[in-house]
Amino acid sequence: MLKRRGGGDDGEADPWPDTTTVVRGEVPAGPFEFRRREVRPGAFAPLASYAFDEARAVGVELDLSLVSLTVQRSVFEGCRFVQGRRPASDGTWAQGNLGRRPTVYRNCTFDRVRFRIRGGFSTGDAVFEDCEFRRCSFREFFAHGTTFVRCRFEGPIDNAVFYGTVPAEMPRAGEVNRYVDNDFTGAVLGSVSLRGGIDAGQQRWPAGVDPASLVRD
Repeated sequence: MLKRRGGGDDGEADPWPDTTTVVRGEVPAGPFEFRRREVRPGAFAPLASYAFDEARAVGVELDLSLVSLTVQRSVFEGCRFVQGRRPASDGTWAQGNLGRRPTVYRNCTFDRVRFRIRGGFSTGDAVFEDCEFRRCSFREFFAHGTTFVRCRFEGPIDNAVFYGTVPAEMPRAGEVNRYVDNDFTGAVLGSVSLRGGIDAGQQRWPAGVDPASLVRD
């Protein structure tokens, strides 16, 4: 179900501007179309502006190449997220927060998605269970409030910090992020740090990587 703005069921005002399309409720399976706004006849905004708020998506395919996306209080199961390797016509990269408020991703795949704090997607307070990250780009990536359980990473992780406990300066400070049985054996690790009590021994790492060397507590 698509809406423009509007408050949530909990009565809390949502921060969505008039230009943002808000998706709530059940999302039909199959390809999801992000529609860019027409700013003048025949000319469209570089990125579509969308929010998933209290949405539920099963078997949905989402192309993030040309979207500014915020997700909160939603559930995605068996979904596929892809992203092209080129920016929009004005040089802007697709971007957003996949977990502005707690959101769950189960058995989802992410192909070539740019995960980074600038010009990419952050994970916020998302929970990823049994997900695959295929040839995604992790650079300037900080998982302050993110949980990863039984996820598989394939491709480069150039610069990333994973937190087992939400840092003091962040919302939900002190809460525990779970990291259990994640598979990094297909990843190419650059500068990767594990902070806040993550048990490196509960994850699987590429041959030759000493898990203890990644812990920065």
